[in-house]
Amino acid sequence: FQIMLGTLPVLFLILPTCLTGALLYMASLDNEIGNPEFPWADTASTLVFSATAMVQLGALLVATYYIERTADTRADEVGAIEDDKEVKEADEKDELMRKCYETVTQWNVIPLW
Repeated sequence: FQIMLGTLPVLFLILPTCLTGALLYMASLDNEIGNPEFPWADTASTLVFSATAMVQLGALLVATYYIERTADTRADEVGAIEDDKEVKEADEKDELMRKCYETVTQWNVIPLW
């Protein structure tokens, strides 16, 4: 039961997004003579999309707050995590390539010809 309760907040993100998509699809449907089959769906999709954007923004802000709080209060634990060797090697290679590119593309003297 706890795992179902723990995943419940995901529904608050997924449900409005799916509803927006469904209403957008319904708004695109036309009947035989070319009129919208669901004329109200265009307005409804706009309203639901606005609500979805607010829900997503709220989720972003809440997640950012808790990540920042955890990074501040448990900085010693986060710092104790070892760097991945492959990622560190790739970062060093990218840094070397960036420095080489910067050196090769540096124009110290511009010819006057």
